[in-house]
Amino acid sequence: MIPDSWEDDLRRRRHSIRNPNGSTHNEAIQKSSSNEINDDLITTVMKEGNLLKQQKKFKKLMMKIKCYNAFVKTWNAVKMFPYIDNLHGKLKQ
Repeated sequence: MIPDSWEDDLRRRRHSIRNPNGSTHNEAIQKSSSNEINDDLITTVMKEGNLLKQQKKFKKLMMKIKCYNAFVKTWNAVKMFPYIDNLHGKLKQ
């Protein structure tokens, strides 16, 4: 795909313009993109860690609660609830 003339001109100008810190735009973009990748990785790991903590707490709570005259819910069945919730669609009111 051939870029439009204004896109090509803009790309050339970005290569030649320096920012106040002295690095070219390409260097700055590369640094910021690597920082964003690290930030995304860190936030993903933190979210997964929080999710695991919540699952462990829920599992402990579920084992403590006794329900009489109710069907037994296994841990595997409970893990499926988020996937089957609202599977039937909207209820008519």
